[in-house]
Amino acid sequence: NVNSLISNAIKGDADSQLELAKYYEKKDYKALMLHWYEKAAENGNIHAQELLANKYFNKGDADKAFSLAQKLTKNGSEVGKSIMAYYYCWGAYEVPINKSLAWKLANESSNNSLSKAVLANFYSTGFWGIKKDLNEAIKLAEESFDNGCLEGGCIYNRIVELSGRKNNSRYNQIEKELEQGDYIDGIINTSFVTALRDKNFNRAKKNIEPFLDSKSGYLYY
Repeated sequence: NVNSLISNAIKGDADSQLELAKYYEKKDYKALMLHWYEKAAENGNIHAQELLANKYFNKGDADKAFSLAQKLTKNGSEVGKSIMAYYYCWGAYEVPINKSLAWKLANESSNNSLSKAVLANFYSTGFWGIKKDLNEAIKLAEESFDNGCLEGGCIYNRIVELSGRKNNSRYNQIEKELEQGDYIDGIINTSFVTALRDKNFNRAKKNIEPFLDSKSGYLYY
């Protein structure tokens, strides 16, 4: 019963707040969804904190995502570790790049789809003492994407683009889903890499301009 759920949520019950957030998410009431996820997270619901951290991450809000991920990591959360691994791998705002810590955290949460994407990036470059293995990189990136992580698809397409292993059907499928998905970094990266592939730097810059109001867009710019 939605009315009783609302009543219990208003009274401060974290489980009811989480369920109400999920209810509003299904109804696509984004403001109410976010409000109740945040309330449930504030009241100590770990699952709500993990879901909220992922939502901040997918929206490109690194400040909130990283802050929440730090709290989750202290409780041993793989979601927290995976988000921290991502930011330590590439850096974000006040988060310094720390490749060794990124590698450590990604391996500690290697079943997480975002961590698979981070590990795929390591294997694709072969830097920082990691043996380059493009087959393993592509495998992990695909697994990441197939388990719902758009960042995995973003990295997969980048790897196959830059390594000359482009598979048109799979590449195009992922590119389409990135453009349709609610993932700012993926949308920006797809536009950016496509323009760079054609060596059209003015186009690359132009493709990012619509996203300058987001923190991710500003960084790419």
